[in-house]
Amino acid sequence: MHKNVVSEAKKQAGEHVELVNWETGEVKTKWRMLKEDVGRSVRETAESTIKSFNECSPESRSG
Repeated sequence: MHKNVVSEAKKQAGEHVELVNWETGEVKTKWRMLKEDVGRSVRETAESTIKSFNECSPESRSG
């Protein structure tokens, strides 16, 4: 039953779904949102850098 309530609440939240901590039901602070955004950006940048580095294998550099 609880899962149905949370699912329905997420549907009703619409564009504001990311502003709620769905485990606690609390509205996220601006600082919390900033922390999550920065963390996501750092993670994506690191993944992209690693992927690019792996694509530049030693075989492709020698000429």
